[in-house]
Amino acid sequence: MRSRLKICLLPILVLLSPFAGSVKVLAEENGFYIKNGRILEYNGSDFIARGINYPYAWFAGNWNSSVTGIAGTGANCMRVVLSNGKRWSKTSAATVQQIIQKCKDAKLVAILEVHDCTGYSEQSGSVPLNTAVDYWKEIKSVLSGQEKYVWINIANEPFGNDIPKTDWIDQHRKAITDLRGAGFEHLLVVDAANWGQDWEKITYGSSGSVLEADPMIRTVISVHMYDVYKSDNEVNGYLHQFAVTKKWPLIVGEFAADHGSGKPVDEQAILDRCMEYGLGYIGWSWSGNGSGLGSLDITNNFNAGSLSAWGTTLIKGKNGIKETSSIACIFGGKFIEPPVSIRRERKWMRTAPVDLSRRDGELRIAVSGKVSIRLYDLCGRLVRSSSGMIPTTDRTPVSIPTAGLSGTFILRCSSGNTVVRQSVMPIE
Repeated sequence: MRSRLKICLLPILVLLSPFAGSVKVLAEENGFYIKNGRILEYNGSDFIARGINYPYAWFAGNWNSSVTGIAGTGANCMRVVLSNGKRWSKTSAATVQQIIQKCKDAKLVAILEVHDCTGYSEQSGSVPLNTAVDYWKEIKSVLSGQEKYVWINIANEPFGNDIPKTDWIDQHRKAITDLRGAGFEHLLVVDAANWGQDWEKITYGSSGSVLEADPMIRTVISVHMYDVYKSDNEVNGYLHQFAVTKKWPLIVGEFAADHGSGKPVDEQAILDRCMEYGLGYIGWSWSGNGSGLGSLDITNNFNAGSLSAWGTTLIKGKNGIKETSSIACIFGGKFIEPPVSIRRERKWMRTAPVDLSRRDGELRIAVSGKVSIRLYDLCGRLVRSSSGMIPTTDRTPVSIPTAGLSGTFILRCSSGNTVVRQSVMPIE
């Protein structure tokens, strides 16, 4: 098949080396990480969560069909309720391994949370945050190596009301330190104070103290927006603080259209403001809510073909999942550049004296010196390369084949560890 190559002169973003005059390749991370308040994938692609909560600890029997249904909404992640055995039946390591694999098969990032800590110590039977840390350590063997696919939401809403601000700060700092010390390199999620709603603004004002405890810079805050957020004023005030004023990483880890009778939530403001600020959201919950909270069910009786009013808004409405979700790059989704405000903080690579040309079925690069030539897709996967370093003199052309390729690619021309040219190259 004949390939037509169009050469774009706009270079790809890379990081400048501390050594003057050289440009280093941006290293690939082993999983999700935080950059300037943004959640990025291993390859630097911006990841904006668009997901649904699933109550696995109570409804394991509906799991398989529900995963298929949630993936069918276009969601790119799923937050899964687990139990460490303190309040409900323990979710075993083997079961967690199966949960992760099922999510991977469905192209969903798995966000795993321990629910037994909810509302401690206000909630009867709830257990402290350190018990969740112990659980993660216990099942570490099935989590290691899954950093590109799994986030660890340390504990669901681990503090109720009327707690000292220092408890939320100090105990989360310790939890992060303990998990990093145990070798966990996953993205960590910390739920806000006050049953996740943070009405006392403890998390709103003190997240920096918790985030700085993570030496890997892989921790994100999660607020749960229910009846405290009944208008756009409350929604925007909170999200703006994180996304604009402080640039602290944030997701809305739970929300719905109400929190029961007489407790409205401005769910449309949450959808709209998350879209405006590029923040992730995860709706609560697929099905199974009882005790006057049936209106929080996204589906009727776990049936993906029967959406509730809330489910219709979340999935099919303005700025909902179907309209705004993008599958993670690790699952073959498109590479998403971080917002302009972040890109400007990086350095643009200056064009080196490299000549590019093409003829049928191949790309020709003329450069002086010892070089290697590689062609990547937009998710960072190598698709073509020269074999090792090729010595060239007097700008002798070097060729790599492009036959059979179609799409947009990244050309990287390197000398040792130094990039001398990198360009976006659509090939038809």
